[in-house]
This record gives sequence, C-alpha cells and structure tokens, in this order.
Amino acid sequence: MSQSPAASVGVALAGVALAAAFLPWMGAGTTVAGLTVGSVVGAALAGVALLAFLLRRHELLPRAWGAPLAGLASGAVVCAAIYTLLAPALTDATAGALGSGLPVAAFSGLFALGAAVADGAAISAKRLSRMVRDVAIASAVGLISFLVGMALSIIPTSIVADVGFAVQFGVFTTFFGLGLALSAIAYLKLREIGLDYIDIRMPSKRDLAYAVGGVVVLYGAAIAISILLQSLGLSGAESSIEQQAREGNPTLLLVLIPLSWLVIGPGEELVFRNIVQKSLYDSFSERAAVVVASCIFALIHIPQYYSATNPASTFTTLVVIFILSLLLGETYRRTGNLVVPILIHGTFNAVQFFQLYIQLAGSPV
Repeated sequence: MSQSPAASVGVALAGVALAAAFLPWMGAGTTVAGLTVGSVVGAALAGVALLAFLLRRHELLPRAWGAPLAGLASGAVVCAAIYTLLAPALTDATAGALGSGLPVAAFSGLFALGAAVADGAAISAKRLSRMVRDVAIASAVGLISFLVGMALSIIPTSIVADVGFAVQFGVFTTFFGLGLALSAIAYLKLREIGLDYIDIRMPSKRDLAYAVGGVVVLYGAAIAISILLQSLGLSGAESSIEQQAREGNPTLLLVLIPLSWLVIGPGEELVFRNIVQKSLYDSFSERAAVVVASCIFALIHIPQYYSATNPASTFTTLVVIFILSLLLGETYRRTGNLVVPILIHGTFNAVQFFQLYIQLAGSPV
C-alpha cells in the first residue's frame, strides 16, 4: 500500500504538537485526571490532526477529505496557541508565564498545516524534500547574514566609542548593512552564481509607480493594523532602536534617516528578497515564496523585539512585520527590480524615524 510522503511528515509534526500540548502553555495549565495539561483544546486538536495524518499516510482516508481535515486541525492548533497567548490582553486578565509548550505547539501546528497543504496537492517525496531543503537553506542564509552583520559591526563601533552614541549607532548600522551585503555576495560565490543574479537596475516609470504606491499602501496598512491592535487592547513591542532613542538618545534617529535608504533598506532587501525569496522560486510558486520569505524575515527580527515580560507584544509586532514584508516581497515579485522594495523599505523606515524624533525631541531640529 502506497504512503503519502507529506502525510508521513505531518504525522511527526502533529505528534510533536500533541506532546507539546502536555507541556506548560501559559501559567499552571489544567489538571485532567491527575495529569497537568498545558492546553486541553490544543491536545484535542493535535490529536485530530495526528489521526487524520495517520489515516492519510496509509491511504485509509481519501485525499479530498483527509488533507483538509488534517490542515484544519493543524491550523486550529496554531489558532489555539495564539489565542492563549493573547487572551490575557484581550480579556484584561493576569498573564501567566509563557511555557515552552505553546511556541513548540504553534510552530509544529504551522508546519503540519504546510504538510497538509502539500498532501492535498499530491506533492512527491522528491519535491517535498527539495522544498524542505530550500527553506532550511534560505533560513540559514537569513540567520547567518544577521549574525555576520552583528559580528562585523562590533569592532568599528568600539573604535569610535568616544565620538558620541549617535555616531556609534550610525557606524554600527553601516557595518551591519555591509555584513548583510558581504553575506549575500559570499552566498552567490559559494553557489557559483554571478553578480548578475542581483536584480538592481534603473527603475522604469512602472517601477517608480510601484514604489510610490507601495509606500502609500504600506503606511495605510501600518495605520490600519495600529488601529486594529488598539481596538483589541494589544500593543506592539519596542525595537532596540526605539528603546535607545527613548532613553535619552533621540539624535541617533537623525543619523538613521539617511541610512534607511543607503544601508538598512538595501542590505535587508538584498538578503531577504533577492537571495532568500528568489532562491525559493525553484521549489515554490513565486507567490508561495513571498509568504515563506516573509515568515523568515519576521522570525529573524525576534532578537530585536523580544520581550520576556510581554511575549504577546513580541508576537503582534512579528505579525505586523510579516504583513509589511508581504508587500515588499510582492512588489519585488511583480517588478523583478530590487530597487523598488529598497525605496519602499527605506522610505518607510526613514519617515518612522523622523516621526519618532519629532515626538521625542519636540521639533524636527
């Protein structure tokens, strides 16, 4: 009897999600028959997903029914984890400590959902293996580029320790961006790919229209998301840059305004759009590659926004970053010109820095 390769992967992932449901989620958990369960709902949903994947694995349930059932149950595990994380803020209740079970269940459920989609699409074992490999490589490229940027910025920043914090931060940001660029070039060299792989060219009128429209849509989305979060009683996490500015160093924001166009936008878009997203085109559809690359882009920002005291704010901020990244990725997909998302990204950051400076300093100069 034939087996579905995606369903086999789903069995493992749903099993992990089920096990994670018995670990702490938020607070002390629930006692059932003398056993402490992190989430009864999560355990039930993961159990349904596991059963559906098992039946699909052995072709005991038709693909038309089994894959959607496994996908719905897996997605519901993710939703249960998200609700558990956000419930204290939504209900004004006291939040318990975040346990290890919740993020493990959430990520396992998310990947299990992907396995269900792959099973529904009847993706072969060879293609599924290639997709997993390419996502792993793309994620590693994003993470390594971030680490290289951090490492490269440490020494020059320490050299200019006596010239003021704003200049130090400017030097740090510049060398961080340089690290991203060097990482991208190193990746191309290792893969024996020429520099013509980098999609930088003079923008056409169509490209400029996408850039202007992208900035407008990006700000519209940011405002809409902000209003939605406020209406739900949720708040985002402050970035390390915003924290430093609020601690008496607002002038660093003025330094970061030009660097948004010259360093931050070019460096991040080169790595996450031209390298990460484009490298996924071989195994995913281009639209799916935009989504996967945006997930990687959001997760890479965890160190910048992580808040141990308020993990819900970290989550909401990462969701915002993911949504904004979708727009950047889609404009790159449509135009094939890296300059377009660079202009959108740089302008968005620059205006944000300028607005925050006015708020903290009381005037633009």
